[in-house]
Amino acid sequence: MERKPAKKGKVFVTGGTGFVGSNVVRVLREKGYPVRLLVRATSKFDRLQGLDFETHVGDILNYDSIEAGMDGCDFCLHLACISSWDDIGSPRMKQVAFEGTRNVLNAAKKLIIRFVFVSSAAAVDGSFKPMINDETARFTLHGSRCSYSIAKHEAEAIVLKEAANMPAGAVIVNPGEIYGPDDHAFITAGNIRDMAKDWPVLACTGGTAIVHVDSIARGIIGAMEKGHSGERYILGGPNLTIPELAKTVRKVTRRKVPILTFPGVLALMLVRMLAFLHLPSPVHPALMEYACRYWFVDDVKARLELGYGSAEEGYKYQDAEEIIASVVGWLEEAGHI
Repeated sequence: MERKPAKKGKVFVTGGTGFVGSNVVRVLREKGYPVRLLVRATSKFDRLQGLDFETHVGDILNYDSIEAGMDGCDFCLHLACISSWDDIGSPRMKQVAFEGTRNVLNAAKKLIIRFVFVSSAAAVDGSFKPMINDETARFTLHGSRCSYSIAKHEAEAIVLKEAANMPAGAVIVNPGEIYGPDDHAFITAGNIRDMAKDWPVLACTGGTAIVHVDSIARGIIGAMEKGHSGERYILGGPNLTIPELAKTVRKVTRRKVPILTFPGVLALMLVRMLAFLHLPSPVHPALMEYACRYWFVDDVKARLELGYGSAEEGYKYQDAEEIIASVVGWLEEAGHI
């Protein structure tokens, strides 16, 4: 008699209708996991068309709604967070990061569900000098204006403190800067759109690790399946300076106009001064706090322990040009460039 494959446990996902979350849901369904999404009454499901999933209406700031939605699941992937540059420094950002994460974590603890917190490489550390950080880096941004980094780092502290008390375990992932199609809010696609115009690019010093959204989705699920409780896993990619990123965009889009590089610290001072004087700025002040720093990371730990980046695990996008080209294709098709 032929043995049937073991039934996979149900996964509860917060933030599952967003840019990253929708890709996580897609890969979960590819792998055969049943999925239940925490949604609002106003949630839109455009990115999830054709996928089979359950929904539960609730709010991460309402504990009872979280526990009710999570009941009957085996895993929890907590992605819900504020990502808009307009709201990233607001009091609600801290509320969502702290109270929201604590609520979801406590529900997972009570129901004995394995918990994965999706943090950010920005919670590892960033500096004005090019340094490559791994999971052991000392966080130096307390007191800075990088409120998103601080909020994510402090939310991680909640998870790490409770990890030993989580019967099914708790794991953290730290994705680099995430690129991919269907970034309708232009969180990162806006960088490529602006660099692909037919006039010179102004690129400040600073840098980041760019990663395709499909790789991040697979890395999150890899942490759910293989990650060790109480551990952080950086999900990185090519470390590029901002001028190198601009050069890659120019190459992919076949633009030949020049790239003008200027010191990021001076740009940051200018943007801060404009904000203080209530004058318009060419760059969002919150964005500039991050753009002029280096967020380079080392993802060896995730590669060794989770199979992150392995073609055998389904990873497709490794090269910076491949990552950028996938976004450019979407931008062109949608008429954005």
